[in-house]
Amino acid sequence: MVHKTGMFNMRYNIKPGVPFGSKVNYSNVKFGQMTLDRGIYAQTTQRSSGSVNTSDVEKKYGTNIYNYLNNTMPAVQAAVNTITTPELESNAGVAANTAKTSQEVLASVQNASTYGELSAAKTELEVGKDNLASSYNNEVSTYVDQNVQAVLSELGIKMPALSTISGEYDDYSDDMEKFDNDKNTCQASQDECNQKLPEVSQKKCEAKSRVDALSTSASNLKEQIKAAKAGKFDTSALEAKLAKVEAELSKANADLAEYESQENALNEAILQLENKKVSIEKNKKDLKNYHEAESMVVDKTYQIAKEDDQKLNEQIQKLKNKQREIKRASTDTNSTTTNGGDNIRNQRLERLQKEYEKIALDASDIFVDLDLLVQDNDGSKNVKNSLGQVYNVAHYDDAKKILVDGETDI
Repeated sequence: MVHKTGMFNMRYNIKPGVPFGSKVNYSNVKFGQMTLDRGIYAQTTQRSSGSVNTSDVEKKYGTNIYNYLNNTMPAVQAAVNTITTPELESNAGVAANTAKTSQEVLASVQNASTYGELSAAKTELEVGKDNLASSYNNEVSTYVDQNVQAVLSELGIKMPALSTISGEYDDYSDDMEKFDNDKNTCQASQDECNQKLPEVSQKKCEAKSRVDALSTSASNLKEQIKAAKAGKFDTSALEAKLAKVEAELSKANADLAEYESQENALNEAILQLENKKVSIEKNKKDLKNYHEAESMVVDKTYQIAKEDDQKLNEQIQKLKNKQREIKRASTDTNSTTTNGGDNIRNQRLERLQKEYEKIALDASDIFVDLDLLVQDNDGSKNVKNSLGQVYNVAHYDDAKKILVDGETDI
């Protein structure tokens, strides 16, 4: 069963395509005596035009010469383009779209390649299931209009209440059985309405014929009374007969209205019952999609945990290698490599720093993704698939030390 947890309940506030700002500390990377701080090379920074006087540096910073060099590095040259985008962006965050259909939710789970995507799909899945169950359960006694039901009740036809469903993974078989039973109930009620409809329609026709006949009779009597009065004849017998006809006509009109109401109610009930059967079939299909998606989540989580862990290890090794490279470059005084000047070394360090930041960002994306997975797994780094196989996330702690805790022992 999918837990109602995920990236939206975590301490991270990540949006796709925006600068990454989690607690992962890749923008202020420290190791040894070297501080690489993003944004340190502001255009207004005081810079040396040539080589740095060692005695001046030592006087201000002690023997930590390269801290000073770090703060006097020149701006990034256009030619130094190892990172093509000037603003590093994170891909760790994925927003859920709760307006998706069940088929789209299933596709989201199937296509999820990160736990951020899977977590968003799980949120969409839970919302979809809740909406399905809530909508269906709210209509179990009102799937046919209440006014229509009141008229049907006069005909001895009662619309039975349908069964409520759970919508939960473990109740899938029971819910599907309830859907089938409810559809059969709707069909039985529809059959009863269809059987009653000809009888009511016949009564309506008879009532209409009686209304027409009585209306004609009343009109004729009114003409006779008018002529009798013109000839100064006694009209009392005609008026008494007219009163009787009009009373019968009033009753006939009432009967006609009642049969028309019953016929309309039966036709409306038949239509609404047909619509409900169609709706039940759609709900069955939606619940089947949600159940399939939930079944897939377990194995998908296992797969992503394994892939994230392996990719994270690769990035951490790259980070460590880049740290060593920067450390070597920062203490390199070989005139061949530096061309006898600090500017060359500084540009080299600046390029290496940007390369480090790019690797750190990639590693951070993977770490955040894996962290979301671990937290959703109740903090356990042992992830089990549907076959009972367990994968142990082995590189999470090592990555956390570097990316979160800032440890730089290489």
